[in-house]
Amino acid sequence: MRLSVPKIYEILAEKYVIRSKWHKNQKRGAVPTASGPRAVIHMDTVAFGGVLAFTGIDIYTKEAAVVRRPALTSEDGAAFLQASMAHRFTGHVAVLQPDGGPEFKGAFAQQARAYCDRHRIARPYKKNEQAYIESFNRTLRKECLGWGTYRVEDLPRVIPEVHTFLDRYHYHRPHLGLSPLRPPLQAPSTQEDRLSDIYGEQCAMGCAKESEPKRAVATERKRSKSQTIHMASLHLAWPYFTRTYTCPKNSECGEGHDCLETKNENVPSGL
Repeated sequence: MRLSVPKIYEILAEKYVIRSKWHKNQKRGAVPTASGPRAVIHMDTVAFGGVLAFTGIDIYTKEAAVVRRPALTSEDGAAFLQASMAHRFTGHVAVLQPDGGPEFKGAFAQQARAYCDRHRIARPYKKNEQAYIESFNRTLRKECLGWGTYRVEDLPRVIPEVHTFLDRYHYHRPHLGLSPLRPPLQAPSTQEDRLSDIYGEQCAMGCAKESEPKRAVATERKRSKSQTIHMASLHLAWPYFTRTYTCPKNSECGEGHDCLETKNENVPSGL
């Protein structure tokens, strides 16, 4: 007697409860959007060799949290959840959305319900669902830790660097996702600016603008400096470079040509 597989399941279903076929990518509803602070928090991890960075971001306010851990376990994920919720995301949010990595299962998943109304796992291979945290991860690499690798022994050195980056990210660095262009947070008036403005961001935010007299003096210095320097430009004309000399002065400069004219000279391209 031979029975087909569907018939076997039909007979078994008469006496037993048979689970439905498992679907790899189940529907998880629309991607949540934020209309206010603490509405949606994205979480992810970034690998730096022996050091793992757990990252999270409020997609509305652009506030971010970074915790360095030595391993990628659910216990490390739970430690990141507790730290970020206590010190950055004020304890409770509407939607908490990590990816489906093992660090966001087990202990992390058990504690997540205590910090959010809805725990949603981003679908695999759908980077757009984690676009905000992926963008922040790229910023963390470009402006802080780079694309190198670190060992666990490097944590004492890495932690202060990340703290400095987060200070600059939250209080000094204008964020392109905010309108008007501004940092995610405003520093308290009593807090001193401990970071040097190496990117010129203070002026971009309208802070510490130059006074009119100082600007006039700076302009005059640039003008006088340009009158003492001969500007040279290179034009490619294979197999020669045509080197053009111009002079901003209105009188003889002593270089053997009239400053009101232009002198061209062809030289081999290897020079």
